[in-house]
Amino acid sequence: MQKKKFILIYLITSTVYSLSIDVPSKTPLGITADKQFLWVGDARSSLLYGYNMRKNTFIREKKISLPNLRDFTFYNNTILTVLKNRIYVIDPITGNILKKKILKNIKNAISIAHSEKLIYIFDAKSQKIWRYDFERNIYLGSFKAPAKKVRGMSFYRDSLWITSAKENDSKNKSRVFKVNPHSGSILATLDMKQEIFGLGLIQGKIHISTRGKVFEFDLQENDNFITYNPRKIHLSGRMTTKALWSKKQVVIRESLKTTFSAFPLSPRQRPQRLKMKPRYKKRKRLFAGDSMYVIGYEDSQKDAVHNINIDIKLSQINYTFNKKNIAIFKPKKPENKELLYYLKYNKNEKQSIFLAQQYRDLTLNKWHPYQAIESFYKKNSTIKISQLIAYLRKLGVPARKAYIWHTEIGKIIKSIEFYCDPMGWVIISHTYSPSLPKFFPIPNTWLSLYYPESVKISPRPLTKDLKPIRIPQEVIRWNLKTRQK
Repeated sequence: MQKKKFILIYLITSTVYSLSIDVPSKTPLGITADKQFLWVGDARSSLLYGYNMRKNTFIREKKISLPNLRDFTFYNNTILTVLKNRIYVIDPITGNILKKKILKNIKNAISIAHSEKLIYIFDAKSQKIWRYDFERNIYLGSFKAPAKKVRGMSFYRDSLWITSAKENDSKNKSRVFKVNPHSGSILATLDMKQEIFGLGLIQGKIHISTRGKVFEFDLQENDNFITYNPRKIHLSGRMTTKALWSKKQVVIRESLKTTFSAFPLSPRQRPQRLKMKPRYKKRKRLFAGDSMYVIGYEDSQKDAVHNINIDIKLSQINYTFNKKNIAIFKPKKPENKELLYYLKYNKNEKQSIFLAQQYRDLTLNKWHPYQAIESFYKKNSTIKISQLIAYLRKLGVPARKAYIWHTEIGKIIKSIEFYCDPMGWVIISHTYSPSLPKFFPIPNTWLSLYYPESVKISPRPLTKDLKPIRIPQEVIRWNLKTRQK
């Protein structure tokens, strides 16, 4: 009977994780591990489950003599857990309570984590996370928790990682926070579609628990962003580029050419194996790591139809502006010629130009793009792409319109990207909020297709009278479908 409790599954699928363990718990709030054993606690039944990670076998389950089993952490070959105003020391082998301490400053402890000898405890009553020296039984300060409904905590790479239940105003089921353990400042916020209970550091990697499952949290991070929840998709369909040249122009010109950039390579988007018929494509590395496929066709009087097949790995990403990368930014004219192209603004957007000049004057030219975007969003109830682009370009921030394929609804949507060192191009998605101005999250359902301003038509199309025509932005039409790999 016990061997059926845990099932080890290695997943080689699109969405997920290298290791997944089925556990017999609907509320696995506590997860922790030493070098060999994984421990999972059920909050309602107070059962502690043990699992041998080296042998891939279930060990045992033990009933803990507590009304419910909350978050816990592995400490000096024991398990530390909390309940109300007490901290308990548990033998993970026998399940016996070895010791307990009263926490004077804490009324309703929910979650616990530790870094060396320092313990971190979340108190739901005060909504604070307390720093506590377990050996000396003294408190070393506290800071406000990043969420009201904290569930689990763990240390990873000198940061405190925290899971929280769904807030009333959130569209996501859970959130994961990366927090500075000294100041309590939020370093990153990750939105999760699944309900997350606990998280723990297991064999050097973060693992999280959901109903009936514990799995590795697949993330990559640096000082500028965090990517997580990767998925692989296959995109197929047709792309039609309109021929805009007049008949007279076709007759007198020997070479007609249309090119544009598509399927950009970025930390969140990894295109692979693009196949097109009957036209050509090539890989080109543009400025600042902005690498795309350059697609084109030659000598065509008719609309050109391209059959497309491409595999793409998409991840959720959260770009985060912090002290380190904010200090790098200087409000100055870009040196790169290709970036200068994205500073040409529409002079008819007078309101945006006025707001940009006003903002620059008020800040005495001491500002950062994230602050400028926050200010624009707070002053405008509705955001128009053309207005925001003009506003940013007037300030000297390169910006461009982006066409996005939404893989869930199967439609093209329009968005904005702005350029900022050292990030590169950053998308402003529908999940951006001026209440969290330093964070720019992008879901893994957004696939960047192309940028209308990248379309180059040579020679410039003329009318029948051989006069230049205005090139429409909808030169390219897409008919696509997405398949999960």
